Amino acid sequence: MCVAVLYSADALLIGWADAWEVFVGRESPKGAPAPPLTWSLSIVGYAFTPAFIGAIVGYIVSGQIDSRRCESLDDVEERLRRQAGGPGCLPPGGHG
Repeated sequence: MCVAVLYSADALLIGWADAWEVFVGRESPKGAPAPPLTWSLSIVGYAFTPAFIGAIVGYIVSGQIDSRRCESLDDVEERLRRQAGGPGCLPPGGHG
């Protein structure tokens, strides 16, 4: 919510497109009309942009991995339990 308020305030001062460019790091906040707001938007953007891109890429990659999986995780757990020597070797949740 604070990021939205900061972005909106900055966008009203320098324009929506310029605020976006400062937020994603394509434009320097150096020559903007409200330096304290644009510098803070730039710093917040440096923190948020990689996390946002990483979340999107992670979602896509996990979907691709799931679509290529031949066995369900329950089947894999059961097979590992059998190979380990029976139900006493692994606890019933498979963890730990």
